[in-house]
Amino acid sequence: MTRVGYQAYLPEMLGSWGWTLLIGGGLLLAWYALVRYNETTEKFTLL
Repeated sequence: MTRVGYQAYLPEMLGSWGWTLLIGGGLLLAWYALVRYNETTEKFTLL
């Protein structure tokens, strides 16, 4: 804990770099899928 808050090192929290890369890649893949879905359906556009 520091003055600016809790500092976290993800590989240490998850136990290894493998889990860190897997979760990061999964988040990127989910974001890409959401963007592609939105491009085809335009359900999340404001205007």
